[in-house]
Amino acid sequence: MALQLQREIRGMMEMLHFPGWIPELVATRAREGVGVDLLWAAIERHDAFLRASGELETKRANAFAHRVRALVMGDLAKRVDARIGALVHAADRNGVDPYRVAAAIIGDAARGLPDAGDARVAESPIRASVKGL
Repeated sequence: MALQLQREIRGMMEMLHFPGWIPELVATRAREGVGVDLLWAAIERHDAFLRASGELETKRANAFAHRVRALVMGDLAKRVDARIGALVHAADRNGVDPYRVAAAIIGDAARGLPDAGDARVAESPIRASVKGL
């Protein structure tokens, strides 16, 4: 059964193109301790590749940026919700449409943020793609 599963996974992996590191397929049976040493060796090879290629530093920078973005977006969502609450009642009374309320909130937020053209945003690298596409 394990060999059939390995063949199926290898077949699926062959349909993908991996730029840089090609993931190793290592079979283990942790309860018996079978293959654990091979798995650890594969992990060490991948770690060495990430460090030598600079990908580890890139991954850490991307993870940091992702976390900062999540924290900022969470705080902004709370602030936007509070601002919407304040503006909805006034909009209902004055017949203001949702687009004007959204524009007002965006304008409020934009005054406190630098222009998006000033920031360098790292794009996440493609980790695998389907061959031929």
